[in-house]
Amino acid sequence: MNYLAHSALSGTVSSFTIGNFIADHVRGRDLSHFPVDIALGIQFHRSIDQFFDNHHQVKLLRAQFPDGFRRYSGIILDMWFDHLLAINWDSFYSVTLSEFQTQVSKALRQNIDVIPDSQKRFVDYFHQERLFEKYKRRQDIARNITLMASRLKKPQHLIDCFTFFMEHPIGVSKVFERVYREMMQKAEQHNPTNLQVV
Repeated sequence: MNYLAHSALSGTVSSFTIGNFIADHVRGRDLSHFPVDIALGIQFHRSIDQFFDNHHQVKLLRAQFPDGFRRYSGIILDMWFDHLLAINWDSFYSVTLSEFQTQVSKALRQNIDVIPDSQKRFVDYFHQERLFEKYKRRQDIARNITLMASRLKKPQHLIDCFTFFMEHPIGVSKVFERVYREMMQKAEQHNPTNLQVV
């Protein structure tokens, strides 16, 4: 799960959503320096990641990648699940994807003081590009994979993994809806203010 899924699973956009959005840039278990709702959002993000990574259907998908690519398969699946969520958004939520993008952008601007320094440039990029809406396009997913690869010691490995994924269908679309519905159920147990399900 990447930014779109994590944000959507947060429910009604709030400081809880911000915690979920910044979680990958927060290290350690001590979250006492964050406001309570943001700390809860960070913890929620981590629990969702753990649930997703350990889901048996996700493990089966990752097992279809060759050994040399398997360590990067989680990144690819995270991004592709966001792509599938973007193109199927109206099947899950009554608020439009464009409206949701605007809501999250506004919340990030209002909470800029808690955004980690390592993420502030990305937040600017997120606003300018309206990233959630671009997740609908395969070419934009590929572009984001390339940007992520550029930050790795061996960028070509991630790019090659994505190329393999695009050339070898492994049934992600069939798994996506079932897994995401389960994620929504898990989210409802933690946060009762979820966006209205259609």
